[in-house]
Amino acid sequence: MEIFEKDTPWEKLLQFHVKKGFSRGEAMRLTRDRRAFLAVPIKDEKGETVGVIYCDSDDPEVFSALGSERAKELLSLFSQVFGYLLKLPG
Repeated sequence: MEIFEKDTPWEKLLQFHVKKGFSRGEAMRLTRDRRAFLAVPIKDEKGETVGVIYCDSDDPEVFSALGSERAKELLSLFSQVFGYLLKLPG
């Protein structure tokens, strides 16, 4: 989870996303008002990342409750459930 101030320069936000795996073109398609970012990896039964659930918001505080240990546990469980669902046929 990353939170940026409303006055964070756009280039810094682009660089952040490129470091996290976005191409520069993908990062450029983000709207410029985004200030909070959340990415939850989806893991398979081997613990390997097979996908990512990505959320962003213009509200820098929107994900603040997710900083708690309980919220991190819930996000981890959600990731495991989503990984299981990806294995289901059709």
